[in-house]
Amino acid sequence: EGKDYHFRVKAVNAEGESEPLETSQATTAKNPYDPTTAPGKPEVRDWSKNHADLKWKAPEKDGGAPITGYIIEVKDDSSNKWHKCLETDTPKCEAKIPDLIEGTKYQFRVKAVNKAGPSKPSEPSDTMLAKDRFAAPKIDRTNMKDIQVKAGQHVRLDVKVSGEPPPSKKWYHNKKHLDPKDAENVQIDVEPYRIKLYIPITSRANSGTYVLKAENESGQDEATIEITVLDKPAPLDDGGAPIDYYIVEKMDTETGRWLPAGKSREPNAEIANLVPGQEYKFRVMAVNTHGESEPLECDDKIIAKNPFDEPGKPGTPEATDWDKDHVDLKWTPPKDDGGSPITGYVVEKREKGTDKWIKGAEVPAGPGQECKATVNNLDENTEYEFRVRAINAAGPGEPSDASQGVVTKPRKLAPKIDRRNIHTYNFKEGEPIYIDVKIIVIGEPPPSKEWVHKDCMIINTDRVKVTNENYLTKLRIIDAKRSDTGEYTLTVKNVNGTDKHTANVTVFDVPSPPEGPMRPEEVTKNAITLRWRPPRDNGVTDCSIRAENLIEGHDYSFRVRAVNKFGESLPLNTSQPITAKDPFGRPDKPGTPNLVDWDKDHVDLEWTPPRKDGGSPITGYIIEMKPKFGTWQKAIDVPADTTAATPYSRA
Repeated sequence: EGKDYHFRVKAVNAEGESEPLETSQATTAKNPYDPTTAPGKPEVRDWSKNHADLKWKAPEKDGGAPITGYIIEVKDDSSNKWHKCLETDTPKCEAKIPDLIEGTKYQFRVKAVNKAGPSKPSEPSDTMLAKDRFAAPKIDRTNMKDIQVKAGQHVRLDVKVSGEPPPSKKWYHNKKHLDPKDAENVQIDVEPYRIKLYIPITSRANSGTYVLKAENESGQDEATIEITVLDKPAPLDDGGAPIDYYIVEKMDTETGRWLPAGKSREPNAEIANLVPGQEYKFRVMAVNTHGESEPLECDDKIIAKNPFDEPGKPGTPEATDWDKDHVDLKWTPPKDDGGSPITGYVVEKREKGTDKWIKGAEVPAGPGQECKATVNNLDENTEYEFRVRAINAAGPGEPSDASQGVVTKPRKLAPKIDRRNIHTYNFKEGEPIYIDVKIIVIGEPPPSKEWVHKDCMIINTDRVKVTNENYLTKLRIIDAKRSDTGEYTLTVKNVNGTDKHTANVTVFDVPSPPEGPMRPEEVTKNAITLRWRPPRDNGVTDCSIRAENLIEGHDYSFRVRAVNKFGESLPLNTSQPITAKDPFGRPDKPGTPNLVDWDKDHVDLEWTPPRKDGGSPITGYIIEMKPKFGTWQKAIDVPADTTAATPYSRA
């Protein structure tokens, strides 16, 4: 290949060779085509964390042969070595590169392929980073822990936020947006994938709930943090630290002196040793670890007399109805209204296993009002407990006992089979296998479940096991048999409806033996045609064969097996030997020919046909003749439809 050659040719006849005719110029030994020129630089049109879609321009020259495909090569930022990652079998100038590693930088180049082989590589693509192009925001909550500081200290938050494209990020303080440009005493720095919040000098005004919201076109996320700034308590403020107790002082209006009246850990106190009917003034100071607050003084004078109390605890609430997002409750009113009419009830909720009670609903009370409420906006499939407080002019009373746990789920729901877990099952007979079908079933109340195979309900045996739970059913068959092949229909039912679905099971094995009898259809001296019936289970329909090259007169026995990819069946044998022979014999001899007429060169003959034709119709006669002392020779052939002939002598 690649060398230059000259050629010449001579004509040759019986007289010799002619003068040669030579080629006018050298001829190079090479294919009539070349590799293509390099394709255009590939562009990354779309990508995710594990794939890239490429597009490029075709080579300007195809080298004289059509382009049959392209080879795409890749290298990452940790290596300078290119390696093949994909080869296409189409001239389309695009490809999808799978199996990229998230967070890795890649470059790609392309080679065109024709009959002459691959072209030179294209210019490498721009570097791409394997990451999701579109991803909902996700706030990294690692640093989103509740913070407690003393007044004057600083607070610094640095929060990472992922998402593609980079999401917008906003801080809210007690539901008010903190604008980075004009937030008082707060510095906010926003970057593509993080946001920083800095409070250099904290005060009680900085306490509260901070919510970070991130949003892009693919979704949104938000996270919450509580910042507590501790300080000495003020009349309307606990100072950021829990109140340890309260100091209550009383003043007899007749003397004008303030005297200790008691201490209380609750924001209420019972003051004893008062003179009935005497007029008093009271003041209270809150105390925490940082000291005493300024006193809070009653606006009015108080006469010592019996007031009304908070109501007693209501009866334990009971769930009367529920769904996936709400619970209906009822209860009985408290036996003691505290001396003041009950004006309403507060229903509190908590997730079972937790200690924190949260207000769930508030309903009015009064003549004609029933003691019932609906608690909405609950999380699905969560177990809740509830309690109730009665309210009168003195405020909320003692809470009731907690209710029984209630799971928020649909109470009335037609059953539905999760069909994602049902498919076609294939097994080989005799192997130590089992069919284990786990079917997730929804429905309220939990539905009944029934399996049916070949119109018979499946019941448990030593080999077959059905296990049912509220929302799950399993069917297991140990040591699968061919008879287990077929449709298995699952029916689920409750008072709200019915659902059913079918799983197809096939158990494979070697075929059963062909069906007999195995009999000859046609027998000749050197061939026998045999026929039989297919196996009962999945047999072929053309069940015959012609056995040839047999020896006439020999007895033969035959057998046949059915074959599939799992093996051969047991054989079906002929019931007795079969003799290789024609089904007919030679005919008997015809009658003696009679001379009817003759002349010097011919005779007219007649004869009678043979008594037996040997089992096959006579097809003709052969007339033989001989001189009186000579040998027999064939004279003429005569058709089968005549018994007369005129042979001529040979001159």
